[in-house]
Amino acid sequence: ALDKLQQPQETVEKPMDAQTWWTGFRQQHQTDKIKFSEEITAPREIPDECFNSVLENLLDNVRNKANAEPEIAVEVKLHCSEDRVRLTVTDTGSALTADLADRLFTRAVDSNDGLGIGLYQAHKQAALAGYALRLAHNEPGKVSFELSNQQ
Repeated sequence: ALDKLQQPQETVEKPMDAQTWWTGFRQQHQTDKIKFSEEITAPREIPDECFNSVLENLLDNVRNKANAEPEIAVEVKLHCSEDRVRLTVTDTGSALTADLADRLFTRAVDSNDGLGIGLYQAHKQAALAGYALRLAHNEPGKVSFELSNQQ
């Protein structure tokens, strides 16, 4: 079962207008304590299943982190330009340990509140859709993950 979870299925996703997806996602999460912002200068299409899955995983991780750090704040930002699509999730909590940061996308990691394969699987799913998921910042008060089209 773990092997199946670790190997995302290759599926052909129909692209969706990024602005339409963004509006819908924000409406679904308007009660969450999340600051949403966007910088959309050009219409773009995105693989919405991939974006939903990756973003839900990142937000679940922040919610779990908030159990130990209740004052944590989170911002989700969508940037769409002519040549770039970038979705970032940034929290104000503690940084990941260097060891954990090094292992995040290469294999399952130890987890107290899940199977520990969420980011590993999200990374693979993003790659299958032509996107990259990375840890963009990892310092106390600014931990940021970025999903962006590969260039």
